[in-house]
Amino acid sequence: MVAATPTRMMRSGPCAVGVAFAFTLAAAGCGASYSMSDDIDLTWDFALTPRQFDDNLHSPYVRGAMMTVFAHSSDQGENLRSWSIDSSDSTVFAVSAAVEEASDRDLAAAGRAVGEGTATLTLRDPHGNAVGRAFAEVMVPDAVELDSHGSLILGREDEAPVHEARVLAGGEATYLVRYFRGGRELHGNGVLSVVPPAGVTAQPRTTFVFENREWLSLATSVVGSGTLN
Repeated sequence: MVAATPTRMMRSGPCAVGVAFAFTLAAAGCGASYSMSDDIDLTWDFALTPRQFDDNLHSPYVRGAMMTVFAHSSDQGENLRSWSIDSSDSTVFAVSAAVEEASDRDLAAAGRAVGEGTATLTLRDPHGNAVGRAFAEVMVPDAVELDSHGSLILGREDEAPVHEARVLAGGEATYLVRYFRGGRELHGNGVLSVVPPAGVTAQPRTTFVFENREWLSLATSVVGSGTLN
């Protein structure tokens, strides 16, 4: 068995979930409301089924995370295909031109958490008028936590955090990676970079047991210990 100890890994005290921001604004005369969401999955279901997302942004984001940002209209007859989402500061959170629409009532754009700070995301109608706003906060983590996926599957989240990543020689183990800044959890994935000890193979992944998160798979054929960087 090989044990690898992550650097800057554990945090003290209970975890604090980041605040989620959303907007709803009634359109004058038509009664429509608008909401903004992202495709970050925070619901444990371990099932190969379409994910349903809340009408909010899962901010704060970990720097470097990429996601899809959605805007939705409550009016079934409203078409958002010519609408847009823009960012007040693309050096903090960048939003591309609309890339796809799930339906006429939904607008989708690629988003990326670029640098630390807070940016305002604005939904604009075809005339450029702002009809709603949401806020995206981006942070660099100061702590990283590894959670055992076995405990998560069993619903034992309190037992999931580990102090050492352990792998049986000749086998593989996969851990959920969670980021924190000052005790606040940061959301997003696809940003992990790992330098494993000798004899250990590390594979960052964004999907495991049907969950779109930040995962780390470790495999080894040797016995010993080392440090993950």
